[in-house]
Parts: sequence; C-alpha cells; structure tokens
Amino acid sequence: METKSPSKQIHLTPGTNESKKFLLKKADLSPSSRKTAKESSTGIKYLSQQNPIEVLPPEVIITNIEVNQTYEVAVLVRNLTNQARRIRIFQPKTTKFRCDYEMPGAIAAGLAMKLAVTFETSTLNDYHDELKIISDGGFELIVPLHAFMPQANLIFDPFVNFGFVQLFKEKTETIWFYNEGKKDGVVELNQPEKLGEIRLEKSKIIVSPGEKVPVKVTYQ
Repeated sequence: METKSPSKQIHLTPGTNESKKFLLKKADLSPSSRKTAKESSTGIKYLSQQNPIEVLPPEVIITNIEVNQTYEVAVLVRNLTNQARRIRIFQPKTTKFRCDYEMPGAIAAGLAMKLAVTFETSTLNDYHDELKIISDGGFELIVPLHAFMPQANLIFDPFVNFGFVQLFKEKTETIWFYNEGKKDGVVELNQPEKLGEIRLEKSKIIVSPGEKVPVKVTYQ
C-alpha cells in the first residue's frame, strides 16, 4: 500500500528589485476606502465638518517618466458642504511640478473645480513634491505628488502548493515570474534552513521587460 505524506505548502519571498527599491502603490479609490458620507439639511452630501472638500485623486503618481516630456494629471477639488467655499492653491515647491487652474472665486455647493498638475524634467530621477489646498475656516489638505523613473513590475504567485507527495519520491513545481514593467527586475530567492527538504533550481534571476522566467522548486 502506498503511503502519502501530508500536503506541503511553502511561501517564497523575492529579493529586492535592484532597478527600484520599492513598488508603487496605486491610490485606493474603492468605496470601502472612503469615509462614510452624510446628508446635510439641504440634501447635499458632505463627509464631515472637518472634511468640507474632497480631492480626487488624493495622490498624483506619474510613472515611467522620460526626459523633456510633459505629463499632465487632472485633479478635481469638490465642495462637499451646503455652502459655497473659497479655495486657495499653493504651487508645488519644486519647478518640476506645476498646477494650472481657473479660479472661479468660490466653488458652489456640490460642485468641483479642475486642476491640471503637470510635470517635466531634463534629468531622469525620482521626484516628490506636494500641493497644498486651503479652504474657509483654516481647512488645509496636502496632495502628495510623485514622478518615478521606469521600473520593473514583477508578477508571480507567492505560494507553492505541492499537494500530496509520495514517500521517498520527489515532486517539482514551477514558479513563473513575469515583468510588466519597463526595466529589468532582479529576484533573489532565499531558502530557510528549516526547509531542508525544499530545493530551489535558482537563487537569483533577472527578468527583462515583457519576459516570463520559470524557477523550479523540488520537494523530497
């Protein structure tokens, strides 16, 4: 009678991406990430008296920048109260970013004004700045601004499930690493000492843009 060992599952953690120290996090604009809206006496929605305006997107992220190219992102500033509100915009601190807009004097209740945030550089690097928005009553809101060089974006399944493995038999699974970014990505696979029965085909790989690279993992 053939005996099988329990199901095995390991978790592999990729190493640092030498072309980029961290991955971008897209702004979470899902309904669950927003504060619950309330209804005012006039039926106009507002978040709270501490948040009379809403800015979308709440963070400006420009990726894969190139030199001497102009990038533009539209930003909406919406009045969530039941009264007209005056808005004051403070330009970013660096000359790489700029904010253009038409000041209406005051934003009517429930309406929004449009900002055009532009970015341009002659030197390739990562840039960070902020846009300050001030409204009536001393309300202040900071909109982070980011511009990133081309980088790698590695996609892979972080779990390997071997299922049932026969005693004294080897079983091999494959992890696929796909690079959806614009630069080479470097992956380092570290094997914990306590998992001596796990064997990695490679400990380090380089994944070019658009390339799909396999790594075999063997359990015995």
